[in-house]
Amino acid sequence: MAERYLSRRRTLRRAGRFVTLAVIALAVAQSSWSISEADKFYDQIKIFNEVLSEVQFKYVEEDKVQTEALVRSAIQGMLKDLDPHSAYLPPKEYNDFREDTRGMFGGLGITIDIPEDGWLTVVSPLPDTPAFREGILAGDKIVKIDGESTEGIDIREAVRQLRGEIGTQVTITIFRPSDRSTVDHTITRDMIKIPNVYVYTIDDRFGYIRLIEFKQTASADLDQALDLLDEKDIEGLILDLRFNSGGLLDMAVEVSDKFLPKNKRVVSIRGRNGDNERPYLSRNKARSRLPLVVLVNQASASASEIVAGAMKDWGRGILVGPAGRRTYGKGSVQTVIPLSDQSALKITTAKYFTPLGRSIQDEKGIEPDIQVDIDENYQRQMLSLGKLAKLPKTIATVEQIWPPTLEEAQLAEESVDSATPEQAPGEIEDKESESDSEAEDKNPEIYDKELAKAVEILESHVIWASADELFK
Repeated sequence: MAERYLSRRRTLRRAGRFVTLAVIALAVAQSSWSISEADKFYDQIKIFNEVLSEVQFKYVEEDKVQTEALVRSAIQGMLKDLDPHSAYLPPKEYNDFREDTRGMFGGLGITIDIPEDGWLTVVSPLPDTPAFREGILAGDKIVKIDGESTEGIDIREAVRQLRGEIGTQVTITIFRPSDRSTVDHTITRDMIKIPNVYVYTIDDRFGYIRLIEFKQTASADLDQALDLLDEKDIEGLILDLRFNSGGLLDMAVEVSDKFLPKNKRVVSIRGRNGDNERPYLSRNKARSRLPLVVLVNQASASASEIVAGAMKDWGRGILVGPAGRRTYGKGSVQTVIPLSDQSALKITTAKYFTPLGRSIQDEKGIEPDIQVDIDENYQRQMLSLGKLAKLPKTIATVEQIWPPTLEEAQLAEESVDSATPEQAPGEIEDKESESDSEAEDKNPEIYDKELAKAVEILESHVIWASADELFK
């Protein structure tokens, strides 16, 4: 036993010296690392080897101190202290990560993040998924998964726990900040395959496109939507990025490319200390020059903010969002680096900057140009009730184009001349017989006030010249 102990300790020390020498050699070759930093690394890696050795040979439960598990935990702990978005992806999780961007996977149908408060948070439920049907809302805090607290959980570990075999169940405990309630939800996992665009026409004059995620098909999905709208000979366009949690950088650039002239800066990324700035420019002839309104809210994140920032900075479109709220503020770049054992390192390597040089991350999001006075609870309720993209009857009627099964587009086509934008459809009552609040209680209805404002803007012609000016 003693011989085996000493042998293994010598092996660990030799491994530590080998790693240290390799790092020092790399430091000499890289000007960003001084010899003194390499010395510090040597001192700390020596301590790490000592701790690893002592834990492996003295910790009371031997099954918990296997080398692979200890090193993996050390890596995860190191990355966790950097930011919520950097992570180590073991082989299976790396494969799951790649599946995410293809738009098909098994799970609950929510996008999640860990904001500054440290709690696992729902960025948005995806339409027509188990979580959406259960009533999970954007902003909900997942405080437990199957009875285990999520405090301090790594986001990749959370994803691993939430996913599973199709037909199996997982219980999540939701804390809802709006009413400070805590409720258990047992949800059956299902295959998550989501249409990525919803397309409508409004009064045969304006097109509406809702983009769900910036996955690998986002650019092609948007082309399909624009093709459908081309057949309608529309006069203006609404791009809805609300509750869009982002996705791939190249898709954000390609989506922006469809609305900008060639060679316009869409976004730039800057690495450590502002070095190595890389601009991303529009490369093709604009797909659409129509007047544009972009809908955003506090759950529009990452790639959504790139598109919104480009449209805002170039004056290409007007951003409409909730009063007093900015977009999510996720403006950092994660680079996925495959490792030798089929695992990967996902690490924050840069930040996004809008065409005018504003940091999405540091400024904590993008402020809408025009703000609509609605509270956060209203937005969540609108989404959960399937009322996103529902207009008051006085504004317009809607024709659904794609996808054919979308319940959100089941809008009444009758016009009600006496309704006002402040009233929900169907609430025209005899004012002498009952108050407005009593009528609302009897027939509650929610319509999309941000969308109504977008239509109002397009009808007012206030932005009709903006696109033509940019393309001169």
